[in-house]
Amino acid sequence: IKEPFFLLFAWEMNNRDLAWSIETSGSTTEDFKNAWRHMHDIFEEEGAGNIDWVFAPNTFANGSPAYVDMYPGDAYVDWTAIDGYNWGTSQSWSQWSSFSGTFTTSYRHLLSIAPSKPIMISEFNTTDQGGNKADWYKEALTKEIPYNFPQIKAIVIYNEDRTAQENVNWKVNASLESLKAFKEAINTK
Repeated sequence: IKEPFFLLFAWEMNNRDLAWSIETSGSTTEDFKNAWRHMHDIFEEEGAGNIDWVFAPNTFANGSPAYVDMYPGDAYVDWTAIDGYNWGTSQSWSQWSSFSGTFTTSYRHLLSIAPSKPIMISEFNTTDQGGNKADWYKEALTKEIPYNFPQIKAIVIYNEDRTAQENVNWKVNASLESLKAFKEAINTK
């Protein structure tokens, strides 16, 4: 493959729900950085020059490792990224949050450690529980991202019904209204 390939190596390394996370695996932030650098070096040695390495933690949460402590360094990272969700009122611990409410703290942390790197929202979506999903898409995609998050250069929507597993439907087309709002928002210039 000669086209660019985005590699999110050990994404959400700060999410203790994932087996490879720093906390769950019993490793340290230094172990994580060394593993990242080692994998990067192997890919380079093998001539895989089309890889864009994406550092993609979950949204910052108190108690999780600081992004700066996990960051492998500019020479090893091409993009920084954030995975995050508006869980609305779908969980006992969650409440409705705008895109800015979900991502501002993490975005600022990434800018502080890698100000020249493009930022990707590598996983995101909203529930409809506790607010209006269609309005959330419209605000996030036509106002919040373009005007408040200028370093964001790519977004990846997570689109799965996880009602059985997590009591939340992440599907863009959970309703005709949300699908229409999403389509209109991504086509706005």
